[in-house]
Amino acid sequence: MSTIRLDLVLLAIGALAVLALVARTLKLTARPTGPLLAAGLVSLVGTEFLIAADHQRSFLVIDAASLPRLAVWALLLWAITWVVPRRDDSPALMGRLLALVSVSLLVTFTDVGPAHAALFAASSAVTWWILPHGAPRRLAALPMASSALIALGSTLVPPERAPYLMYLAVAIRLGVFPFHTWAVGLFERAPLVLAVAITAPLAGIGALARTPLPDDAWFAFDVWMVLSAYLTGGLAIVQRRLDRALGFFIAASASVVLIGVSQAGDLAHLGGLMMWGVTSAALVGLGLVVAALSARWGVVDLTRHSGLLQHTPSFAILFLFFGLATVGAPGTADFASQDVMLHGPVSHHPALLLALVGAISLQGYAVLHLGFRVFFGPPRPAVLKDVLLREHIGLVTLALILVLTGLAPQALISGLTTAEAGPPAASPRQLSARVAPQQPSLPIP
Repeated sequence: MSTIRLDLVLLAIGALAVLALVARTLKLTARPTGPLLAAGLVSLVGTEFLIAADHQRSFLVIDAASLPRLAVWALLLWAITWVVPRRDDSPALMGRLLALVSVSLLVTFTDVGPAHAALFAASSAVTWWILPHGAPRRLAALPMASSALIALGSTLVPPERAPYLMYLAVAIRLGVFPFHTWAVGLFERAPLVLAVAITAPLAGIGALARTPLPDDAWFAFDVWMVLSAYLTGGLAIVQRRLDRALGFFIAASASVVLIGVSQAGDLAHLGGLMMWGVTSAALVGLGLVVAALSARWGVVDLTRHSGLLQHTPSFAILFLFFGLATVGAPGTADFASQDVMLHGPVSHHPALLLALVGAISLQGYAVLHLGFRVFFGPPRPAVLKDVLLREHIGLVTLALILVLTGLAPQALISGLTTAEAGPPAASPRQLSARVAPQQPSLPIP
């Protein structure tokens, strides 16, 4: 019986999502959308055609990290265009997002080396450039410059020490503790949709997808990430504004995903790559729900119960779904990916494993706490629109994908390991990724 090639399926999904994005974007204005939008589309679609046409090009790495990310990025970008509030809906915003996606995909599809570090530095510069002038750029200037310089510096040290610098650069880029100030500040100072697009997809992890930390370093790094998850998750609970709470929650989720990606064990690293894709999808969904609520209500005050359930019951369901999907609720894709990740080296350190489970549980409590604060309580005398049709298209599509992949996790894992093994004609360099091509069967129900 012939089998379906996951790489071709993912390429087709990515291409269809990009075409849907083009159709959605061109409706925004009758005039051309500008050279930036054109450059972003050409880079994104051109990358797909290059990969589909020739698997043997040495500068492209086709594996379990890059192929799923192509479809995930295109899908998330497409969902953003459907849910973005009308006041922020403009070709300039779409062009900025496409520029960010293009350079992030180039990082993901490039093998470890000087070009990879240079592209990561370029992606940090693009992240700073797409922000509005004023406070948002001032907030991001120092961390983006630091992450770019550290990434470039990784090419000047011995190869066995380069991963340490890259992980530090990505930690700054993702805004984990103690580098969270700039990322959380974006949720107050920048357009909320743009802040979600920069932070929620966890784009910086593309620089680490093929570089687990050595055995002598991953434990200390994971202790740092667990501490970051506790602190940022706890800070999300005590915030007075929903947008700042979302920023802290994304930082906590990024810390947990970095734990999986950093582990050198085959199963754990593969679980981290899975978490990278599905967690980013859930975070984008959660961020878009918050952006839509903020567009209707303004700043959502968390010092008291807002009582929005009567006005926006669909938003309440989507908020709780995406929030709980981020922390691995049963029946969602993150449930399986976290299970795979916990079978790695972290399982041999009971104290660290217990601390990690506690950090994830704290994030689950944060979701419930924020949900009760926003949606429960005495109803307010206001008239708010619930989820619109165009918002349903983007949000429900994300939710369905998270549920469907969660109901069939073994098929997803098998497909990823097949993609990691590569096509028969793949070059040796493409097969040099540090995730083993063949994985043992996994004890996933």
